[in-house]
Amino acid sequence: MKTLRICAALIALACSIASAHAATRVYELGGLGCGFGLNPAAALAAKIPGTHVFGCYFDAQRFQADALAHRHDRIILVTHSMGDVGGGAMADNLCRAGVSVKMIALDALYTGASVHCAPTVHFWQGGYQMPGAHNVYVPSSYGHIAFPSDPAVQAKVLAAAGGGGKIYASHIHHRVHAPIRAHVRSHAVHHHA
Repeated sequence: MKTLRICAALIALACSIASAHAATRVYELGGLGCGFGLNPAAALAAKIPGTHVFGCYFDAQRFQADALAHRHDRIILVTHSMGDVGGGAMADNLCRAGVSVKMIALDALYTGASVHCAPTVHFWQGGYQMPGAHNVYVPSSYGHIAFPSDPAVQAKVLAAAGGGGKIYASHIHHRVHAPIRAHVRSHAVHHHA
């Protein structure tokens, strides 16, 4: 009996060490302006510790394949505008595949974005609340395109990415670990420490 307790304790310790060292991957999906080099959410997502993958709304399927290849990492999606549509589908697909995914959506406007499986917080200022998300109104004078640049929005996103406990107001659970950086821009992949 004592041997079983020792084995159980060692297994529990090994599991806690493994989960404590899980990497965090931060995917950012920008909106329509992203294809023209206008992607204010990228600078915001870069502030979240983890491995970073930046792109546009049309990169969701490619990012999903990458996330599935890293299914044991914690996945955080930061999306803006049209990126909320692809991000919602990506988050739901990853959630259904058993991947630990959290989504932080920014000002979906009237894109039709929704989420059904993955824990999601949607910070918005326009007239659209994202179905399935915890919608948090953030008054801003920055307008839709620059909404991710608003310091109040940035503070809420960073709290959501690193917050603890249950998803509410501006928090998404799972602690984010030390930064490891790999930048992906558009279709080219750049890795550096």
